[in-house]
Amino acid sequence: MTAIKKEFETKATRKKRLGQYYTGLHLAKLLAALAQAQQSKSVLDPMAGIGDMLVASHDIGARPKVKGAIEIDPIAREACAKRVKSLKPLLGNAFDFSLLSQLPTLKWDLVITNPPYVRYQSMTKGVDASLKLPNATEIRSSLISAIKHLPNLDKYDKQLFLHLCQKYSGLADLAVPSWILCAALVKKGGTLAIVVPDSWLNREYALPIQYILLRWFKIRYIVEDINSTWFDKAQVKTNLLVAERITRRDSAFDWSDEGFVHICLSKDTKCSDSFVGNIFPGTADAEVRFAQEANRWYDEHTDIIGAGFSVQWTALSHMSCNLQSACVSQGWLSILGESEMPGKNNGIHLPSELSHWLGKATSVNNFHSLNEIGVHVGQGLRTGANRFFYADFLEVVEGNAVIAPSPLFGIRRVQVPPSCIAPVLRKQTELPDGYILNSSSLKGCVLTLHNHALPEDLTNCDDASYDQTPPELATLIRIAYETNFGTTEEPKRVYELSAVAPNIRKSRFWYMLPDFTPRHTPDLFIARVNNENPKTFLNMERASIIDANFSTIWLGKKPKVDAYALLAFFNCLWSLVVMELSASVMGGGALKVEATHLRKVPVPDFKPGDWSQLSNLGKQLAEKDHGNLTGVMDAIDKVVVSRLTGTKESKKKVVELRHLAQIYLERRLRK
Repeated sequence: MTAIKKEFETKATRKKRLGQYYTGLHLAKLLAALAQAQQSKSVLDPMAGIGDMLVASHDIGARPKVKGAIEIDPIAREACAKRVKSLKPLLGNAFDFSLLSQLPTLKWDLVITNPPYVRYQSMTKGVDASLKLPNATEIRSSLISAIKHLPNLDKYDKQLFLHLCQKYSGLADLAVPSWILCAALVKKGGTLAIVVPDSWLNREYALPIQYILLRWFKIRYIVEDINSTWFDKAQVKTNLLVAERITRRDSAFDWSDEGFVHICLSKDTKCSDSFVGNIFPGTADAEVRFAQEANRWYDEHTDIIGAGFSVQWTALSHMSCNLQSACVSQGWLSILGESEMPGKNNGIHLPSELSHWLGKATSVNNFHSLNEIGVHVGQGLRTGANRFFYADFLEVVEGNAVIAPSPLFGIRRVQVPPSCIAPVLRKQTELPDGYILNSSSLKGCVLTLHNHALPEDLTNCDDASYDQTPPELATLIRIAYETNFGTTEEPKRVYELSAVAPNIRKSRFWYMLPDFTPRHTPDLFIARVNNENPKTFLNMERASIIDANFSTIWLGKKPKVDAYALLAFFNCLWSLVVMELSASVMGGGALKVEATHLRKVPVPDFKPGDWSQLSNLGKQLAEKDHGNLTGVMDAIDKVVVSRLTGTKESKKKVVELRHLAQIYLERRLRK
């Protein structure tokens, strides 16, 4: 084997650069059993790693006549070859058709894999001649070339797949093109079995994958790792998905009475040698037994709660309705022959668990989006150089504000005009105990130098009128200009930072932030990273600048609600559970709530009277002592749940919803 550069020799470095989270035999056996690998005459893993999927398939009784494997990492490929004696894995890029064509067949009964989950934009260079890592452009180009030659797609299939290959987002994980390739390698009647990131259900860039599944496949099982225990130190929560390849449907959105089994496995089902061993104690092949039960659950449309696991039958029509709603802004949809479907394509997402909780036929069409009620969502201020733009407010002296800049600059105190600073919420430790942020309580301030220029810069401002920067502030700016914001090895000046450099335009200078917009001074805000349930705060009089550590919410020009009603709504149990089920769970169990998640929150069809009640309750939430809010929160939940389920059921449904909120929080925190 050709030697690999030293910086790529360690396991940790390879893992980071290649997205290697090897499945392990226990999880691979579970996936292989659910996919009924023992019935497959041909089995392929196109991103084989060290061969876990193929070894696991053999362990549960699979004896395919044809096997195939591809791996790009020569070290992993060698390990795979040693473990799977009857197979010579191919070495190289699985998207390269010249390599794919060396496989014994291109029509596979089972494609089973755990694709890499990395932002492939960062892999822009190879390590050496033995390991050429393709970049984003190369992967897309290779995938397009491969799709044109794969025999499992007819002429029209290829045309549609090619559109999806050309249009999937450049922000997508490497998993997205991997999915497309794997789907195209499965023959009709065959099975796709794959380890998937939890984000495939709520990331916009994964919509093409959901579309492929709903038009060319019939999903049988989605298995969720509810305590995130399958992969140590992985930064994404994972699921297993098993789907059957079918003849192309006329539309991805015309599912009616068919569905799949959604299985949730907790850490309690896991024993030393099986992820489902505690469900069937004393059983030698627990995975095969579990797969047999799963098949029965599928046939019988089962809903059960067992010891450490739950099973829920989920309608594919529900999934397709969510997809249709989410695709409202996708330019590629009309190209795929999809006619305008009935209902509201408003971009919201109704989690199947909440549809199940509602206990009646419902869909996204029964809800409104925030945009439809005149509410907008974004992210707070990103300065690009917080150490310069942020400071601590100390006191007022003779009409001037005294601030303490970052210790980086060696200046303890600077006097500035009050017009040159604004109060800013920088981080969660500065949050109040209650639900309302008062700007007077904030210690942080942001430099607002939109109308001030250094004396030496005024000569370059022929078409702009600026005040001259006061002396002490001018000294701070000059020192910051000369300060190293990078490292000793890679020095970088503040004006070279990627988010600061765009400040420099004609008659504009690096120390002038862009004008603040409503997303920087919102009505409401929510921390983007949450350990407990997300909590929404009111920005009193919109007087404080909110940092990019928070997602922000503000009223448009003609809103149907007020800020207090929104404060109540976003803190109700319904909203909390929606966020728990729709936002991204990070490796340590924290919940990342981005603007893209909030835009998808389904807002019940509240009547004017409901919004009025919520507004009054929101005012109480903002005004009351933070330690005495139980009655207010109960009243808010009653208004919301009554509109969702009817007043007769509301008391029982509130209890159920509170239980769900606790369950999902505990799952996320791995309790």
